[in-house]
Amino acid sequence: MSRSGRRILWIICGTAVSFAPALFFSFVSDDFTLIETARTSSIKTLFSSESWVYYRPLLLLSYAIEHTFWKASPAGYHATNVVLHVFNTVLVCILARRILGKQGASWIFAGILFGLTPVHASSVLWICGRTDLLCGTFYLISLLTFLFYLKKRRSLLQLVSIFSFIVALLCKEMAVSIPLLCFIWAIILFAKEDNFKNSLAKALKSSWIYFVGLTLYFIARYLLFGHLPKSPFQATPPLGDFLTNIGRYGVGLIFPLDLEVIKPFLRPHPNLLLVASLVGIGIFLVLLRFMHSRRPFVLASMWIGITLLPVLKFSGPWYLYIPSVGVALGLGYLSGTFVWEGNIAWIHRWLVVTILLGVHLLGLAQIEHNTMIASGMSEQVLSDLIQYVPASKKAILINSPAQYRGVPVFGEKGNLLRGLQLLGHPRQLQVLTSVRYAAPKEAIRIVFNRAERRITASLEGGHNFFQFDTDMIRFWVRPHPGDVYQTPDGAIEVADLNAMGRPSSVVLQPTWLEDTSIPVLAYSECQISFIK
Repeated sequence: MSRSGRRILWIICGTAVSFAPALFFSFVSDDFTLIETARTSSIKTLFSSESWVYYRPLLLLSYAIEHTFWKASPAGYHATNVVLHVFNTVLVCILARRILGKQGASWIFAGILFGLTPVHASSVLWICGRTDLLCGTFYLISLLTFLFYLKKRRSLLQLVSIFSFIVALLCKEMAVSIPLLCFIWAIILFAKEDNFKNSLAKALKSSWIYFVGLTLYFIARYLLFGHLPKSPFQATPPLGDFLTNIGRYGVGLIFPLDLEVIKPFLRPHPNLLLVASLVGIGIFLVLLRFMHSRRPFVLASMWIGITLLPVLKFSGPWYLYIPSVGVALGLGYLSGTFVWEGNIAWIHRWLVVTILLGVHLLGLAQIEHNTMIASGMSEQVLSDLIQYVPASKKAILINSPAQYRGVPVFGEKGNLLRGLQLLGHPRQLQVLTSVRYAAPKEAIRIVFNRAERRITASLEGGHNFFQFDTDMIRFWVRPHPGDVYQTPDGAIEVADLNAMGRPSSVVLQPTWLEDTSIPVLAYSECQISFIK
């Protein structure tokens, strides 16, 4: 085995071991809904229908195939995610060798950063994160074969690249950025040996087929569903939220630690993140100005900017899987320029690398710990409901855990119901609210008034807060005391807010409460208990 092969093997082993704890986690959040949907759908249905507003048939097909082997055992699904991420890490190493050069340690550093960064935890540790992994696999193959095509001009390479692009689109809509990225990268690479006008013409000639493929994809989506790909959210957030999301993404990519401890401070002061975003953008533009002649750094910057464009409306670490490739390439190049090849003593070089990798591993360990607790919460809730609620009876569940320190437990109530179905124990439940937990052992206080058909639920301690399914539509709207949300299961009134400006007390009026034979349960102090 060559020296480079041995280095890649070490990166493979390090990445696999770092994410191995995922094999012991249970299902969380959309895992239940996606696997249950795939399990109960025919192949024709998978390719001819949307899941919510998404069209990702190959993702669902992967779950359907795996369900024949693993059924409701999460370990097999998690193993597939880890294998996909390790394979993508190898692809990033190959891409980094192509962009940063085979000599030196820059490409190794880029591969290690991509493999170990905690920002990938949601994509690897959650089974539902496979959409990023599959899309990332074919995204990287498409870009790699496009680069080889530019060099060797073999039609087979371009065919593989276009095919991978289409497959990536069927895994996640983020692949819409591939044509523009191919076009911009081609301009930059051709500019090395020609003037801008000729470079532009050559780039267009090399990449036009990708734009045709994207157009055909949009036409097919319209013919199938009567509309183009659209956002799952019904309104556009203010401009300030777009800029704030840049700050969130920047912090997640560059400072990969558990930042839940500062969220209670940032929630009532969102302008601080907006200011940080503007400062970060300014620093990046200045850096790009001084590094504009460094082609690898410009390529990495274009990757980050273009791949983030489709998701600036949202905020979530799972959107960073593909953009993080550009970050790995950029930091790999900077490490090669200023650390490995600079006038720095060898002990200082290794000190810098050790600290950076140590921070990444610490951040990953924190998220893995939080995910372990979140998956344990989902397992406990489902076990208690199966035990306490007979299959033939109805029940009211006042609250279910939505998140634990940024890691989803059930997210929204539909995932809980489909989790029971996936386990083979469907129940007739009316789930009223969800709770985001920072301290899961803090109790919930219930005041029950069946005569007035009212339930007052208050969270003690101030660390946790309620969320409602309508927050998925109005996620940037701040609630106020007295606000009333109408849901199919009844009315929810915000009674009080905590110090973060989030609902800490609510008044519930469930439609089933008029039937005195229906039991009422609540999730408190890490278990389900009867209220009446």
